[in-house]
Amino acid sequence: MNAVTVQLILKELHAHRWLVAAAIAAGIFSLVLASTGEVAFNIGALAWLTIIISAGVLLPLYGIHQERKDRSLLFALSLPVSPAGYIRAKMIGVVSTFVAVWSALTIGAAVLVLSAPDIPNGLLPYVLLLSGFLLLNFSLVTSCAFLSTSDIAIGAVIILTNMGVTLFMMTISRLPAISAHMLAASPVWNGPFFKVLAAELAIALIAFSLPPIVISRRREIL
Repeated sequence: MNAVTVQLILKELHAHRWLVAAAIAAGIFSLVLASTGEVAFNIGALAWLTIIISAGVLLPLYGIHQERKDRSLLFALSLPVSPAGYIRAKMIGVVSTFVAVWSALTIGAAVLVLSAPDIPNGLLPYVLLLSGFLLLNFSLVTSCAFLSTSDIAIGAVIILTNMGVTLFMMTISRLPAISAHMLAASPVWNGPFFKVLAAELAIALIAFSLPPIVISRRREIL
């Protein structure tokens, strides 16, 4: 990784630093709220979910898609990096920004589940699978933002991925291997959990790898 690539990555992190700070602060507040009672738990959990989803949409929408629409990436043509190299740097920067928010709030949610006396520890696998799905959603929106300048395309992906969150929560909560242990006193790590988690990570990795591959073949970044 050369100096130009490092600078491009740092540029992304610096550009979105306030979004990261605000999202983490709001997410921590929502988790603290969720620990104060049953009704507050539902409100806090919804806020936690909304914050991660919003960060996963805003970063690719304004950090990638809008830049490509405005053709503000033309300056990259003068940089001593290939189109694929620039996309990789941009990808690493945007993904690192989201992962900072995602990991902080995922760890916070795990701590809440394990420390709050009124929340069963058996809920932890469900929370982690939900967090994994949110990372998967972000990877799909990010990939689309790199590969298309169409507002219709990015809008459709955002709508479908957001709808997918509800469907995923309903589906996972009805899987016997997961739902049977959600109220348990301790987390249960079984085969179905690891299979779903592996599938989430595999799809996310594929989605993240597509933009550099596709753009390197067409040799353009706009």
